[in-house]
Amino acid sequence: RMLLYAWGQFDPLAAIDYCKERASGIGAGFATAGVLEGWASRDPQSALTWVESPKNAGMAKLYNFGLIRGWASSDLDAASNYVERLESNEDLNKISGILIDQNKKQGGFAQASSWANSLANGQLKEGAFSSMSRKFARDQPEKLAQWMKIHANEKYAANAFENLGKRWSETDPKSSIEYFSNLPRGKSQEMGIKGSISNWAKQDPVAAGEWLNQRDSGPQLDSALAAYASTVSIIDGGAAMEWAVSISDFELQTSVIKKVGQEWYRQDKDAVDIWLPESGLSKEEQKKIRNPPKKNWWQRLQER
Repeated sequence: RMLLYAWGQFDPLAAIDYCKERASGIGAGFATAGVLEGWASRDPQSALTWVESPKNAGMAKLYNFGLIRGWASSDLDAASNYVERLESNEDLNKISGILIDQNKKQGGFAQASSWANSLANGQLKEGAFSSMSRKFARDQPEKLAQWMKIHANEKYAANAFENLGKRWSETDPKSSIEYFSNLPRGKSQEMGIKGSISNWAKQDPVAAGEWLNQRDSGPQLDSALAAYASTVSIIDGGAAMEWAVSISDFELQTSVIKKVGQEWYRQDKDAVDIWLPESGLSKEEQKKIRNPPKKNWWQRLQER
């Protein structure tokens, strides 16, 4: 990549020809994007003209990543203006991450958050907020949480709140849960608590369960109950089932009961065989629980 970047700065067309000779299809596309990054860092307008040529339309979305990354490194404002004019069918979620990275390099949290706030494009703004949560949720969770508070229940911030909950709770689940508990009721609170409760359940299932018991039951708690039951089922399927059956939404309850039931069956077939006839589940649902799929190596690794 460093070679292609450097080559792209002084002879980009020759570098692109080299990429196409040595690779084809998507491989050549990724290599060309590396050339474009170097090209755009020195001459963004020429690189842009090349990307926008009709003959390059087939790979234009991929090429844009290299173009924007290089352009942003030398003229962030111009690159940002270009991105804000892109059509919504572009991969704006990923592209926004490039610009958040560059804003962070230049001005830290203040500059990155200011740019995200300034965006009007819904898809681009959603991507920027998601990128903010990925970049800052572990190192500066309190600062990020304070900034995001005024965006609670905005559609563009939904993924960012869930991600904040997941990452903050890795190091401080109690603070994460407390923050989300004090947000206005709505999707942001629901997704943040869901993201937090899984990690807390891994670290201290008793404390997390006690916290859930103190909350008002209802649809707003269903996502957290589902996440908690799924997490606890890895170590105690029987206990997890008690939480799964308390979910109020029928479709979600059915899905979680199946997942938890299969975990429980792997752990204690006899106990599940006693429970199933009294469970009220259909014959088909009982059959699914008695036939859990084999776990792949990645699933087993995640449970350690």
